[in-house]
Amino acid sequence: MLADIGDVQRTRRHYGEAIEHYERGLEIARRIEEGYLVGYALNALGDTYARMGEFRRADRLIRQGILQAEERESPYERGMYETSLGMLRCDQGEPAKGL
Repeated sequence: MLADIGDVQRTRRHYGEAIEHYERGLEIARRIEEGYLVGYALNALGDTYARMGEFRRADRLIRQGILQAEERESPYERGMYETSLGMLRCDQGEPAKGL
């Protein structure tokens, strides 16, 4: 639910509010050890920071999501987050590094 609200706020370009919801969702997901939601929140936070132009922070968060997916042995999630990382490279003007 918090991630859904974060998604809406991010779409509306209310990035600060989106970050608050994703961070709260991340905290709860970690507490209840829900790996998928941890990865989702990390990736969503990374995407939000990328939209704000904070590429280093975005890179770090997305990579954490990738590690989370690897630990859970989830190739689907890993692929989603690696796609996010590739899109980040495109946003940074380095599309060849995103391949």
